[in-house]
Amino acid sequence: MPYVDFTITVKDEESVSMEYVDSRGSRRRPGKLVPDPIAYFTIRRMNEWVNFGLLMSQNLKGDGLDPEDLKAIGLNLYRILFSDPEVEMRFRDLYDDLYDDSTQGQRSADRRMRLRLVFESAAGSLGNLPWELLFIPKSRMCEKSVGKDLPEGSFFGQKDFLLLTRFSPPASGVGQTFKAGDEPLRILLAIYTGFPGLNTIRSVEIGIVRSAMETIPGVRILDDALNLSYKKLKDRISSDQPHIVHLIGHGESGKITLAYDSDDKEFDQRHPNDPQVRWLPATQLPLLFEYHQPRLVFLQACNGSASPANGLSCAQGLIQYGIPAVIAMQYSIQAEDAANFAKVFYQNIAKGVDVDEAVRVGRHELGDPDYDHPRFGTPVIYLRTEERLFQKFSPKEEVPRRAETTAAPLPQPASGTAVPVPAAMTTTPAAERASEPGSQFQRTA
Repeated sequence: MPYVDFTITVKDEESVSMEYVDSRGSRRRPGKLVPDPIAYFTIRRMNEWVNFGLLMSQNLKGDGLDPEDLKAIGLNLYRILFSDPEVEMRFRDLYDDLYDDSTQGQRSADRRMRLRLVFESAAGSLGNLPWELLFIPKSRMCEKSVGKDLPEGSFFGQKDFLLLTRFSPPASGVGQTFKAGDEPLRILLAIYTGFPGLNTIRSVEIGIVRSAMETIPGVRILDDALNLSYKKLKDRISSDQPHIVHLIGHGESGKITLAYDSDDKEFDQRHPNDPQVRWLPATQLPLLFEYHQPRLVFLQACNGSASPANGLSCAQGLIQYGIPAVIAMQYSIQAEDAANFAKVFYQNIAKGVDVDEAVRVGRHELGDPDYDHPRFGTPVIYLRTEERLFQKFSPKEEVPRRAETTAAPLPQPASGTAVPVPAAMTTTPAAERASEPGSQFQRTA
């Protein structure tokens, strides 16, 4: 589906640039961010309160969460992003045009706007804010509002003609669009559950996700990856060469669960039959893909896009490493909600829509009808390619299936020996990036 792109690049904490299309063609203009410490403080404190409410609420249902808290976060995000009147004016001209068409029933099916947010390294913590909760007021900031109540409007995700994507500079050599007629789409479904002290992910939620994956014509689901250790999962990714790696497990800010193997030194030999959790930090997670990079990594775990203080989130680590697309959660999320989001996502991938559009539909499913809970703003998508990752699938196509393979450990290269890297990876091989001086990614056993 074609989109009208409106790109805002946050260069640092005081400057932005915008790219958009008007009647005269493509335009690029500089802009400014007006520092607003009160807005930043409000977002941080309200975001902490939302996280606290989610964690303390029974079964993560969100009891006690006030929808006005989400609105306050969203309005302050708007104040920061559109603090430059020129940037706001260009954005609102397009937004109001689409809004008027939608309310009058005149909107064409291909009239949609994609807001792409690009955060350069100097932007600092701005890239960690919950932009998916962006709230669009009815009136522009330059117009005076009367009264003490928060202005009326709607969350960005409520409008079906709006799509929000976090975008990174395009990666060269991402590889060609997956073509269903060439080989089956391979999805490695890695599941981590049953750890002592952590909520058990029920088979019903796993079944929901798997059934949705099966709607993709000719798909090959590799779903025997249960509680694999770091090394075993890395070997499976290398040998199976999946196009999508979907990880179901548990997460916290800046780390995600894997399992210890019996030969790991941290493994508790007193409980050899119990799965033992290993918290893998965001600096080590990307090296799972050192020998093969899929087109998409889907982290179905709490807080996979949440950043610890002065650190990377798991999603940020993966996208900076060169993974073309990453989907993750920036809040705690109920297992049922995460499974339903994944269900809608894969059902739309089966229809041939772009991955960011599939995420938009999934967010809408979580928010509809009231948008009074942060679940609708929990899924985050990061992209670093402008190319389609998957082409449309035809239900009538017979897709040849690849012969079953058995995962085998990779040979370990001798010191100083270059590691072979698939041609579809980025120009700088992953193994080289991991060993570059000052690399933030840490090798692990």
